Amino acid sequence: MNANCLAAQNKDAYWDFADYIHANQAEVNSEKSHDGQFAALDRIAVAQGQKRSLDGTKLQACIKAQQDDTVKASVREGEALGVEATPTMFINGEKVDGALPIGELRSVLDRALVQAGVPAPAHAASVPAEASPPATRQPATK
Repeated sequence: MNANCLAAQNKDAYWDFADYIHANQAEVNSEKSHDGQFAALDRIAVAQGQKRSLDGTKLQACIKAQQDDTVKASVREGEALGVEATPTMFINGEKVDGALPIGELRSVLDRALVQAGVPAPAHAASVPAEASPPATRQPATK
């Protein structure tokens, strides 16, 4: 929700926050309680807002309000699509769950390109281009 507050004023601030949180999870996780973790997230959001010279009063009000409608709608949409892992991607209708090795992801993307009538690019030999997709992957339904 804090990321959405930042995005309301500056899309780059959203990504700054997301990147910071992913790179510094220990800073949040070191807090002993959930309230402490939420407070740490709030402090980080404010700091990111200051770096981007956002309207601090507006940002603080948004953070305090914790409007979760957008987040809840996103969760409902994910559940309706059968999303059960992070990350989950849909590539040309194919559901791809979890983090994949680069070779497997490249195979999925290449397959989608070929299905769309676009030749798949040549890839560096250091990463296998043709990896078998996991058996648990299923096509998405519309």
